[in-house]
Amino acid sequence: MRSLTFIIASLATVLTCAQRNALERELRVGLFNEGSPAQLLVMGAGGNCMVLADGVRKGELTTADGLRIRVADGRLSAKSLALAFTAKRIEIRPLGEGFRMRDPAKQHAERAYPGVLEVSVVNGRLQLIDRVPLEAYTAGVVSAEAGKEHHQEYYKLQSVSCRTYALTNQTKHKLDGFDLCDGVHCQVFQGRNRNDSISMAVRATRGLVIVDPDIKLIHATFHSNCGGETMNAEDLWSKSEPYLRATVDTFCTSAPHARWEKTMARSEWLDYLERRYGLKALNTSATDAVLHYEPHCRDLYLGNTWPLIP
Repeated sequence: MRSLTFIIASLATVLTCAQRNALERELRVGLFNEGSPAQLLVMGAGGNCMVLADGVRKGELTTADGLRIRVADGRLSAKSLALAFTAKRIEIRPLGEGFRMRDPAKQHAERAYPGVLEVSVVNGRLQLIDRVPLEAYTAGVVSAEAGKEHHQEYYKLQSVSCRTYALTNQTKHKLDGFDLCDGVHCQVFQGRNRNDSISMAVRATRGLVIVDPDIKLIHATFHSNCGGETMNAEDLWSKSEPYLRATVDTFCTSAPHARWEKTMARSEWLDYLERRYGLKALNTSATDAVLHYEPHCRDLYLGNTWPLIP
């Protein structure tokens, strides 16, 4: 583990001026991107929050008060104990540690976030964007993705990977008006990190990213479990990358979720393959191949027969 940390640190020490500037930037992260709430309750976390509506300061939101925001007639309607207004865009600027929010219509747990919250209306729903500093975002992602009670060296490696991934993919949701979403489509981000070991790891690796021999940020993809073998980049995407090559990973086979099982009727399976891929039941050699498929390595196609079934 120490040698791998050293290699990453060595790769990460030479950066261009543009890359250094990127490390200091804020990221615009779309929150609840997979299902935006119809209404929202926002509160301060560790201090008051300044509230702006269409760029105009409306007042402060205390930690004992909550701003309820919903969509009404295509605009934002906001109300708290001290404030009541409508706007096209609302900005919540924390004066303390951050902001808290929850969907009052659902029993979801309250979440606390670092950064500045932007609220607007898109397609009749709330669009929530967190303008969060890169290092605070990295800590939040490691907290959500890496789990608890791991060795700090692991948290350091994950910090470097998550930071690199964020900067490489910071235009992934450009057309949506933000940089990254908060789900598995990008990296899971559920708010502030509260794990001291992760905070220490992020600080210890501050500014470290992984680059290739041309000093370009790599695609720092990671997974929960590969099942024992990874894939070449070109077998999954369109472009080959010298650092994303298929390799056997024996650690995954002994970790959770390496194996799973699903049972279905033989007819159901063959009917699906015929509908989806055109596999004909009369082609006995093809049906035998897909019914008795037992791979010994990471194949690209089921049974390695025609028609090709990924």
